[in-house]
Amino acid sequence: MTKMTSKRSVLVLTFVLLFVGGIIARRALTHATEVKRPSYAFKTQATQYDDDGTVRPLYSETMYMSATGNWYSTKQLPNGKKVETFGTVGQGVFTRRNGEAQLNLLSAYDSPRPILTAEGFLKSPNFLRTEQVLGYPTFVTNGGDGSQFYNAPIIGGAFLKLVLRQGTSTVVVEPSSLVFGEPDPSLVKMPTGLPVSSDNFNNIHGQQAIR
Repeated sequence: MTKMTSKRSVLVLTFVLLFVGGIIARRALTHATEVKRPSYAFKTQATQYDDDGTVRPLYSETMYMSATGNWYSTKQLPNGKKVETFGTVGQGVFTRRNGEAQLNLLSAYDSPRPILTAEGFLKSPNFLRTEQVLGYPTFVTNGGDGSQFYNAPIIGGAFLKLVLRQGTSTVVVEPSSLVFGEPDPSLVKMPTGLPVSSDNFNNIHGQQAIR
């Protein structure tokens, strides 16, 4: 896999995760319950399986989620490069690649996603089955085109595992560990004093989205 292909795969997957996460949250919003927002540290591994039998490691990720709704993710790529993503309520979701001296706006983040419950997923028309992941119950929902999302109420209904179909490939994002507890505030704090580029945001949403 070339460096360009690897970087593009990771960025595309990041955009897709943000997009489908928002869709599922909106569909289940009517079944959301006001409960305490979970905080945790989460490690995953993403692997791409091509239909021709080729297996490609995409990245390993560590994510820290605060009960405030703020979060931080760091993805380590096979080529040694790093992609950081910051979600700060009221400011947006930003990414920084390999320690570059600027932040790149990915999306708005006006409020944390709703807390989704088992009841909500069971009532969803996209519900497929229940399955244990890391010993926790997940509610598997159909994402269309062969994709499946393993939603875990233990982490507020967020994805614990993801199977994403992309063209002639299947990307599997699997967890290796889940540790509960509020992360140190420094771990979910977005860097300050850095310039912000809106190029990626404008390309996806158009100039009108930020006016």
